[in-house]
Amino acid sequence: MSIKQKLILAIAGCMLALAGVTATLVQVASERAVRFAAEQAVQAAGAGLGAMERADIEKLEATLGPLSAHPGLVEAFRARDRARFLALAAPIFEDLRLRHGTTHLYVHLPDGTNFVRVHAPELFGDRVERATLAAAMTTQAPASGKELGATAFALRVVEPWVVGGQVVG
Repeated sequence: MSIKQKLILAIAGCMLALAGVTATLVQVASERAVRFAAEQAVQAAGAGLGAMERADIEKLEATLGPLSAHPGLVEAFRARDRARFLALAAPIFEDLRLRHGTTHLYVHLPDGTNFVRVHAPELFGDRVERATLAAAMTTQAPASGKELGATAFALRVVEPWVVGGQVVG
């Protein structure tokens, strides 16, 4: 083999090696870019979901204030008149369901026993042991979180029902 042929082979070999290294670097850079874009997309989606959750919590908290101040509901609850409470609360709940997608409305006694489930009136009297309810009972302040219930995974907001400076439910 002549020197010219050897040089051509050496140059061709170097070019192939350089092409292989370049291809590997391009692949690694592409994978990094894809991974980075995916991480950014996940972070953006997480931030968006977090913002949606905060907005839903604020909406639910804003709903609870007027409900807890409703004189008829307060009176029916204090009298433990479930039928009267449901008669007043059911139309309000239906409006919240239709306008805002609210799916559940519970009222508990101060010890955590369920007084009424407006969304399922036939179910009541059981002791509810959920983290959000326990937090609201302990802190005497609103609590919220995502919890798995008997039928669904839900965002819950629990607010102590205070009437005349006293927690009634």
